[in-house]
Amino acid sequence: MKSPRSIVAVAMALGLLAALLVGVMPGGAAFPGTNGKIAFDSTRDAKYEIYTMNVDGSGLTRLTNNTDREWLPDWSPDGRKIAFHSNRDGNWNIYVINADGTELTRLTTDAAGDYNAAWSPDGQKIAFLSTRDGNGEIYVMNADGTAQTRLTNNNASDNLPSWSPDGQKIVFNSNRDSNTYIYQIYVMNADGSAQTRLTNNSVSDSWPAWSPDGKKIAFESDRDGNSEIYVMNADGSGQTRLTNNSAMDYSAAWSPDSQKIAFTSTRDGSWDIYVMNADGSAQTRLTTSGAGYPDWSPDGQKIVFDTDRDDASDIYVMNPDGGSLTRLTADSARNIWPVWSPDGRKIAFSSTRDGNQEIYVMNADGSAQTRLTNNDASDGGPSWSPDGQKIVFNSYRDGNAEIYMMNADGSAQTRLTNNSSSDVTPAWSPDGRKIAFMSSLDGRFYDIYVMNADGSMQTRLTNNSGATNQNPSWSPDGSRIAFMSTRDGSRPGIYVMNADGSGPTRLSSSSAYDFVPRWSPDGQKIVFASSRDGNYEIYVMNADGSGQTRLTNYSGDDLRPDWQPIPIPTSTPTVTRTPTPIPTVTPTRTPTVVPTATRTPTPTPAPAVAIRNVHASPNPFNPQRSGTNLSFDLTAPCGNTLAAIFDMNGGGVLKYWTLGARSAGTQNILWDGRNSGGAVLGEGMYAFFAVCLDGGGNAIAVGSDLVNISPIITNMTVNPKPYYPQSGNASLGFNLSVGSWAFATAVILNAQGAQIKVFPWAVSPSGAVSYTWDGKDGGGNVVPNGRYTYIVAAVDPSSMSQMHVGAVLFDAGSPLSAGAAQEEPWAREAMGQLRRMSGGAP
Repeated sequence: MKSPRSIVAVAMALGLLAALLVGVMPGGAAFPGTNGKIAFDSTRDAKYEIYTMNVDGSGLTRLTNNTDREWLPDWSPDGRKIAFHSNRDGNWNIYVINADGTELTRLTTDAAGDYNAAWSPDGQKIAFLSTRDGNGEIYVMNADGTAQTRLTNNNASDNLPSWSPDGQKIVFNSNRDSNTYIYQIYVMNADGSAQTRLTNNSVSDSWPAWSPDGKKIAFESDRDGNSEIYVMNADGSGQTRLTNNSAMDYSAAWSPDSQKIAFTSTRDGSWDIYVMNADGSAQTRLTTSGAGYPDWSPDGQKIVFDTDRDDASDIYVMNPDGGSLTRLTADSARNIWPVWSPDGRKIAFSSTRDGNQEIYVMNADGSAQTRLTNNDASDGGPSWSPDGQKIVFNSYRDGNAEIYMMNADGSAQTRLTNNSSSDVTPAWSPDGRKIAFMSSLDGRFYDIYVMNADGSMQTRLTNNSGATNQNPSWSPDGSRIAFMSTRDGSRPGIYVMNADGSGPTRLSSSSAYDFVPRWSPDGQKIVFASSRDGNYEIYVMNADGSGQTRLTNYSGDDLRPDWQPIPIPTSTPTVTRTPTPIPTVTPTRTPTVVPTATRTPTPTPAPAVAIRNVHASPNPFNPQRSGTNLSFDLTAPCGNTLAAIFDMNGGGVLKYWTLGARSAGTQNILWDGRNSGGAVLGEGMYAFFAVCLDGGGNAIAVGSDLVNISPIITNMTVNPKPYYPQSGNASLGFNLSVGSWAFATAVILNAQGAQIKVFPWAVSPSGAVSYTWDGKDGGGNVVPNGRYTYIVAAVDPSSMSQMHVGAVLFDAGSPLSAGAAQEEPWAREAMGQLRRMSGGAP
């Protein structure tokens, strides 16, 4: 059975985050070589490959083509060759290739990892990073791979070397003077002598790049709250900020004449290449489809960069003005959300066939499939206007999910909503005057809203604390709206309400997931998807909820139904295409069936009872090495106490404890990471929650927290917790269990799942890692009181294809009130299942 759809806000945010993080894993690009081209790496063809392009973006050419990864290209000074690192032979090594993609040669053969190749100005040597001596150190070798020599020698991590234009010095990153995650910029002679620190801050300075005239060093720094581009004199003096915005700017690369700097930025919602004058003026966007890590060719005619514009990071080359974009490295798609046009002749849908999710339209027989939207964000949830002239949809193109409208041919795309929340799945009213949609505008959970067709008069129709309301669908006469909701504490069910939000009534009731309702054209029936029989199938029922009948019977999942309008015009082409069979989905884990426990009614606890300080330590943990202590506090005695582990991916309650009567105070449970059947759970995010029931089996107090299982990320901490920004900085920590080092980053999300703080990817040594946070977002504003999620992502260089993620919740400002964790959607869902398992009231 596949995971349930859109019921866990944190999990959804993590999913989006993971997609973003994969797209910005350390890659590279190089300013044009003497041949007038830019080399760069990109995953546009599903794996990192090396590309080149002209400086105007034209002439895109793929140089490498294999099933592994090629990263961080660097031009030779004469423009004839490109050095890069790749894991094509099993581990990471340095390779060199001709500018036309011929004569690929491996230069290093060590069993450890070799990365970050950098040519000397005379083209005779290549500096690089290697972990062959246990930690990251800077080495140098001849251009043919001979005479590999270690330049730095300490127990910290040294990386990202860059030569001075005269070849006499090498600038690099190191954390040798902090023994933490904090990196600073150092310089040394080309033989490794006279190693000197240039920057000295309490945050990281990284990605140094020497100007071709040798006078300046550009670099990235977090010193002002988020990643920005700075420049300093070659001796470390005169450090000056060039970029200033709330997004991430990094990976600076000089033009050959030292007059311009290309860099990567997220300021417009995706990772793209920008260029600016050396003083920071005239900042201009060159790419519009997601790109990163630019580098100029030596003659200044090309920029190379990596991009995920096609949902796969690859290398591209372009002209400095963004023109002449050319792909150098070289794509199965996901087709979802089909909706009929009012005349029944066409079907609009979402697809990832061209990289990211876009809106497409096709004839009713499947022919003439045409793309309507074209941008680097995700566009989905299309809905036709009643006259068939327009389509409304949701898009992330401006940073968060908003509602847009366009003509049926894709022209005149216009934004209707403008909120800091997530606005998705719009549905047009039958008279064309209003649009219903779901939004997290007033809290962390989704509610149903309605607005005029021009985006005005946005009004909230549903309001349920701790519940989510989704998938609105208008009845054909416009008087009612069907939707999915978790408001009754159980799994999502189908509801109907009047168009003004009054009279909500539940139509379906099962222990599974019922969602995505769609009305029949005559308004007499509602079709929907449900997992009540094990996997997702299509069901139909009368408009009053009676007569619920299964329509499909397949071993896979059938989802998101929509009725064809009636009658179909006689000119509609006959559907002749045989639908592609849906592959069978084999469950990855069968939920353990927990035996029903006998419950002896107990007197109702005192009304003052509350559950607080729900906690797992260590969290995350690795069951192969240790267990974790699950704890919570009871503020008063509880006559019937339960606790459980809940699967955030749809597996339900995996493990539960009937604790019975408990006195006030701290309660402890040692968990070994196994489910009720004794199987060790796999890597992932789970929920731990505790419940106090009264004599009737009703929950009178609930507390919950996230608990993670991870093989390399353990013991994430927030100190102090809760955190009061007014009292000073917070320390965000975790442990890395890897051979010597890993790529790591951290992100803080608010309750709506929006990123408010990002700590850039960097090489982090094995052991304790910490970040310092001042309680401010990327724009320098102190965050408001509320619940936040601290997320760590790490990639072990021995297995670069797998990213490991851990997440913990914490409060900033005053602690949440007792039982506030009940507002977590998974806590309410799990609580309903646990009550049924333990014999409690439904």
